[in-house]
Amino acid sequence: MNHPSEKWRNKEVYPEEIKDKSRRFLDRDIRFASVDQSDEDDLWKCLTWELYRTIDFCGEMPHSLDAEKEFPFYISGFPQRAYLSHDLSERNGWERFVGQREDTDEDRLLSNLGMDTNIFDYNPILIDEDGNKTTSKKIKKFRSLRSKLPLELYVNPNWTKEKLKSLFDSQIKEIYEEIQAIKSHLEKARKIIPHVHVNYFSKLKEKEFRKLVEQRTDEVCKIMKSDKKYFELKAHEFEQKNKSLIATYKSRLKHLGHYRLLNCVGLSWKQTKLEFGKKDFKPLQDEKRFRATIRRFLKGLPCS
Repeated sequence: MNHPSEKWRNKEVYPEEIKDKSRRFLDRDIRFASVDQSDEDDLWKCLTWELYRTIDFCGEMPHSLDAEKEFPFYISGFPQRAYLSHDLSERNGWERFVGQREDTDEDRLLSNLGMDTNIFDYNPILIDEDGNKTTSKKIKKFRSLRSKLPLELYVNPNWTKEKLKSLFDSQIKEIYEEIQAIKSHLEKARKIIPHVHVNYFSKLKEKEFRKLVEQRTDEVCKIMKSDKKYFELKAHEFEQKNKSLIATYKSRLKHLGHYRLLNCVGLSWKQTKLEFGKKDFKPLQDEKRFRATIRRFLKGLPCS
């Protein structure tokens, strides 16, 4: 595996530095220069791939939930090849977990995926503080509730697509009311998970709207005889937008690059900063803070 190692280090000079023939890999394997800096998904994939490569290089390949589906285990080039040795167009086609894209079969009106209401045994896998997997001795029972309900429609097979569309459009109100009636019945039978919904009006103040959401949530919880924590209480009109993790992933990649120079190549902290530094890449300055970040956020690295 072409991973940063002691072979990169020139031991014939003092202080030891990177060999000239290895410098061409610094942008790819240390600075991760060609990752899409504005794409959160590309940054996450790069961090996950390269972090796991380093863990594997140190002799402790992380476990996979499903090596046939979980990224990056199902990619044929992992862990031998660097993430950025693949073209961006190829990387964009990789899923974090195969089959988990948003456009699933559950959105198809002719698919019954989401109709199951089974009760099944589940032995949860837990992760301890050291990142090791453990299993609970006590088997728990879970009930999978429906996310779909059946609706019977009567159609003439000779109707054209245009006529079908026209009929759906003209009768959508009755269809929707029928769906809500069935939904209410299934909620009371505790067979589906109810959705907390409150209409927002521009004249409503935030405090008043939040109160309406809480009242509706209380009603739903009484129906389900469940705890509020299973329902979303925040009013979506006032929720903050999802915070981007781009800055976080960039920071973690910078720490991983420093880690490789320091622990895999074996440079001193001073030389690590010198080798990492470049016009557009400023090195970390505080070694103590660097090591604290590694222990806290990249604790799977075994070479520290």
